[in-house]
Amino acid sequence: MGCAISAVLLIAHEYPRLEELRRALGSGLELWHTDSIVRGRRLLAGVEVPVLVLDCGKDREMEYGLLRWVEENQPETECIALVHDADFCPIYATRRRNLFRLLKPAGPAELAERILHTLQKVERAAFLSSDPVLLRRVDQQFWLHLLSGTVPPSGEGLRQAAPPTSFRYQEGQQALFILLCLRRWHQELPPRVLDDHRYAARNLVRRTLLQGRPGCSFSWIRDTLAVVLYGPDLPSEEALRQSCGDISGRCAQWFGCDLSCYFGTPCLAHEVPDQARRLLQGDMDNVTGARAVLSLAQTVQKKEPLSLPVLRDWMPYFIDGREEEFCRCIEDYFRQAIAANNMDRAFLARFQQDFIQELGFALKNAGVPLHELFSGTDELLHMEQAIRYVPDMLAWVRACAKKAIDLSRPEQAGKTVAQRAQDYINHRLIYPFRREELARALRLSGGHIARAFRQETGMSISEYLARERIKLACRTIRQTGLPLNQVAEQCGFHDYPYFYKTFKKYTGLSPAEFQMEKPEIEI
Repeated sequence: MGCAISAVLLIAHEYPRLEELRRALGSGLELWHTDSIVRGRRLLAGVEVPVLVLDCGKDREMEYGLLRWVEENQPETECIALVHDADFCPIYATRRRNLFRLLKPAGPAELAERILHTLQKVERAAFLSSDPVLLRRVDQQFWLHLLSGTVPPSGEGLRQAAPPTSFRYQEGQQALFILLCLRRWHQELPPRVLDDHRYAARNLVRRTLLQGRPGCSFSWIRDTLAVVLYGPDLPSEEALRQSCGDISGRCAQWFGCDLSCYFGTPCLAHEVPDQARRLLQGDMDNVTGARAVLSLAQTVQKKEPLSLPVLRDWMPYFIDGREEEFCRCIEDYFRQAIAANNMDRAFLARFQQDFIQELGFALKNAGVPLHELFSGTDELLHMEQAIRYVPDMLAWVRACAKKAIDLSRPEQAGKTVAQRAQDYINHRLIYPFRREELARALRLSGGHIARAFRQETGMSISEYLARERIKLACRTIRQTGLPLNQVAEQCGFHDYPYFYKTFKKYTGLSPAEFQMEKPEIEI
């Protein structure tokens, strides 16, 4: 089919001021005229005309039929319909994309102005379709508007909206939505480095999922990347699992982050928002897998309601200061819940509330206000993060239990400055240590604390902190099968080379050697 870029087709039974219209359009634009819808349709079938002007009112059935035919066969053709008042609303139901209605009588000047304006719109669309950067942005904006509700999530809503230049929405067109969520970083990094790693991870996703396929990717909600694939050749579920698994593994290895992937099923474009919301909810409820690859069916599986543990049954361990037994009861319960696939974000939130309530009762009986348990900003931050991931919740539980036990012991009041500093450090081993927060907690100057600590213990605060963290790392290696980089992170080391160097300094073994031999070493 040929294309007449500078031509306009006018189908009108009678338009007495045709020559005036030609003069108003100018010599650079060719105006074709026919008084027959049949001949007009035959002409459109042979030549792609950018603008069609249809004078309506003589045979509504044929006129509406022509508009439907153009919608199905030449969806990019812009249509201007000259209508009476009675046809102004009914004709809009025939085609809603690229249709402008002009009330009769429309003089040559008014009609020429509308035709020239429409041709400018055609030229802008042609420019967009030739620029890959602008084209990608148009695609991204379309899907963002659809997900945000700016474009109504229905077939009718899409027909009213301007679609991306590279994506022609049609009834039956299939789209596949993929959601990738950044769950956690393996270590603390400067903001600029994190931004670089995010950028590299996004590029990895694009290269893996969009290579040779029509589609687009865009940032949706914080630390999430959405990918929409469309066209006749969508990947199978097996292929998606393989690609998403590769992406997740490489992000962990190359960029030091855990990335979970969730993918929907092929659906119509207006059904994408519903799948996107369900996948996002699936990520919120995924509290056990930091690098999960789940389908839509897996994220919406119904789970049996899980009853909360009766924490009061375990509180005697806490009251007796038996931290290990208290925490072990909670960890055992969590293992059973994970094995039964019954753990989600709502359960962790309810558990956390009950846990704080029980600790509050115990501290009140010891004469300690609850706010002292969460006196620093780090505690509040970790409390918020704990409901995101089970290992983070267990680490938070252990840290809270240790600090609460220390606060509730009556002998705390008679301790020396060094002993109070040791207590403060011991219940914060997994968190970043800041000397100014220690000084604030003890209500003493940093210099006074440092001198008193060295005089009483014979070592600096930094050396004591390193020793205690290494002791915790040794216990963690003996009691769990966690990877060494996670052991380092959970013991307060956010830089693995430093963890390796410190571990070998105090144990004489590398972390890997210790993990294999598990010797009893005094540190």
